[in-house]
Amino acid sequence: MLSFDNTQKLVIDNNEFGIKYRVLKLNPNDKFLIYSPKNAPFNEDNWLLDLNIAHYVFSADRASLILQSLGLDVSYKSIIAQFDKFFNAPKRLEALKELLHGNESEEHLALKIMGVSIGCEAIIETILLKTFENEKHFDTLSKFGLETFFFQTIKAKFAYEGNSLKDLMYKLFQNHFYYSIDRGLCALNSDARLFVKNWMDSIRHKESFALLSKRGEPRAAP
Repeated sequence: MLSFDNTQKLVIDNNEFGIKYRVLKLNPNDKFLIYSPKNAPFNEDNWLLDLNIAHYVFSADRASLILQSLGLDVSYKSIIAQFDKFFNAPKRLEALKELLHGNESEEHLALKIMGVSIGCEAIIETILLKTFENEKHFDTLSKFGLETFFFQTIKAKFAYEGNSLKDLMYKLFQNHFYYSIDRGLCALNSDARLFVKNWMDSIRHKESFALLSKRGEPRAAP
């Protein structure tokens, strides 16, 4: 059992109001270790939320330990748990940690997880190009549970409604072609057309564009 000098141990057991009164009113200068055997409630139901915010909260579950390693607060716990397989390798954890700034949106955090997963910048266009140029990278994203987020991000970026890499590539090429003959036929937005144009004009990626635009499908892993 943990023991700390000059520290009173309190256990949460439907007594949150009493604990709060004791800590803040009766003994405001004393030290307390408050333990809960249950998962923390949602913020709106948490009587001790102000104490959690003002002081240090430690949790020993896997997602919480990862958060502490990354320097992120508990608000990111659900997204960390969602991509749990990604964190099985310490090298990926350390690579992600180097990219974080402490105030990440969930979208940017997931993009950085995707970028680290396949070894590229955390930009959806760059991630997409890498998956097009070798399908094994998309398989990696799927293995780490990132496939759904990948297509959610693509939908927000290009207004694409599907969930197939091959179909996405076909729709991007089709959209670019329709723009030059009848813009009313375009199913995707202007960002989709700009992506294809930049891909086509890119010194680094123009060869893959030339190859894949003829085939209309991503390359298989060698």
